[in-house]
Amino acid sequence: MGQYIMKIGRSLALFAGSCAAADCAAVFVYNDGRFRDFLPNPVFAAARSSITLATALAIAFDYKLSLRGLSKGSKDYKEKKVECHSRAGKRLLDLCLLHGGAFVKVGQQVASYHYVLPKEYTVPLATLQDNGPTEEWDNVRDTIQSELSQLRGVPTKIGDVYSSFEKSPFASASLAQVHEAVLMSGTRVRGG
Repeated sequence: MGQYIMKIGRSLALFAGSCAAADCAAVFVYNDGRFRDFLPNPVFAAARSSITLATALAIAFDYKLSLRGLSKGSKDYKEKKVECHSRAGKRLLDLCLLHGGAFVKVGQQVASYHYVLPKEYTVPLATLQDNGPTEEWDNVRDTIQSELSQLRGVPTKIGDVYSSFEKSPFASASLAQVHEAVLMSGTRVRGG
């Protein structure tokens, strides 16, 4: 019986190690923008899923290992549980910021459940409601110039329409960010 348990333990360790290696590779590929042009979307879907699964497992194992052997009503149990909640809230925030878009929207929604969930979850996620992730200036510039070119029917640069354009966003949310600019006519505008 003992050998059987050891065999299962080694198999689980090997499986966990393989998952960790695959997850590290997925994080590298996902975060390195050079690969996004060459690899198909299913690769990135797999990377996102892998990262999300690894985060969920890390949270679950953190609770399991941290609370193991403690009596549910004890002071130690309650303190460790709060610590686990804090780490879980931070992990979920990091996950939402990494993936952006819909993940940020879900994080914002979870933050609004302060009447149900522990504050260790809702407080970190509440930062998503005010300070959403921002896109890099090069991507913003390319998107604006592409949109302007489509509207005008000819290749258009930002300087052809705006006398000044703030590179840093005035505000950001889960799916957009707002920049301030001045049109050639002198009119100040905000948009995203």
